[in-house]
Amino acid sequence: FPMQQTKASQARLARMLFHRGVRGLLFGPSDEAWNFSGWPWEEFAPVSLGALSHQPRMHKVAIDYFHSAFTACEILWQKGCRRIGFAIDPALDARTEYRWLGGYLALLAAKAAPPLCYGGNTYKPSAFKSWVRRHKIDGLLTIHARLAGEIPGPTSVFLNDIEAPPDVHCFQLPPASIGAAGVRLLHHLLLRREFGLPLQPKMSALQGLWREPSTLP
Repeated sequence: FPMQQTKASQARLARMLFHRGVRGLLFGPSDEAWNFSGWPWEEFAPVSLGALSHQPRMHKVAIDYFHSAFTACEILWQKGCRRIGFAIDPALDARTEYRWLGGYLALLAAKAAPPLCYGGNTYKPSAFKSWVRRHKIDGLLTIHARLAGEIPGPTSVFLNDIEAPPDVHCFQLPPASIGAAGVRLLHHLLLRREFGLPLQPKMSALQGLWREPSTLP
């Protein structure tokens, strides 16, 4: 069912689903946070998929963003990188509640290494090249293909596999894995008849799989 934006249209959809016997709601990945103000939550068990936290908050399933960034940074360190940069559009990292940045900073703090975060426009590779030269970047964490190509392949890490260049390392997690985990979580809620919004929403974080460039399609 396509998501409805207004409170009244959400209420109509809720009534229709309820009378059809639908009690479990699985909200798919979204490019924006939703306000689900029109749902009678006492009648439904909800689970959302992806990074965004909707309102009101509910259980959700997503890739473990912190683990991806922390582990990628550690792998680069083991490969000899000592000036590892972080270049992700802050608006996109905010969708993860800054878990990518948190993992990156945590590993560098453990190594007593300086954080090198790119604060420029991620759509301008020319400015990025200047930043790389100025800070002598020898490793990079990013989700932007246009930036990953500016660092030699063995020292670039793509933190997800969406549009990942074929010559860089990346973390992969098939969307079907996230969907299956969401269905399992929702199924258990329905079996226990745990309808309504949770008092303590939890995030099921699935660890991504490390892929070398040679194993990418």
